[in-house]
Amino acid sequence: MRTSCPRPPVPALAGLYVHVPFCSQRCVYCDFYFTTTNHETGAFARAAAVEIEAYGREYGEREPLETLYLGGGTPSLLPLGELALVLDAVHEHFDTSELREVTLEANPEDLDAPRDGRHATLPRGAIVLRRGPRVHEPRPR
Repeated sequence: MRTSCPRPPVPALAGLYVHVPFCSQRCVYCDFYFTTTNHETGAFARAAAVEIEAYGREYGEREPLETLYLGGGTPSLLPLGELALVLDAVHEHFDTSELREVTLEANPEDLDAPRDGRHATLPRGAIVLRRGPRVHEPRPR
């Protein structure tokens, strides 16, 4: 006779991580999957939206998202339109009524004047940008 293990209780709020594998250079400290040569960002954004939809069907209604983290790689290499496509997929397929923070990893050189290094204005609101370390600069002592 087969018995089922009880599932652990579902947390009240959840977080979602989206990995964006594009980088302008290899960082010596990074162990994550990345590519410095293939920047098919449009194809990636469309595929990510399909994947988000699939996960949303399975998990999207279980609990509201509290945080969304876009890491990598360097998500700031995505053009804003493609970033908006990914964010729109999250909003469409997950409960974002409790979403408090969207974090986007960024290299300082990827940030332009409208994105002053702290916030980028997108259709869904403000994004907190997390600036990565500059590998070529010496560390402060």
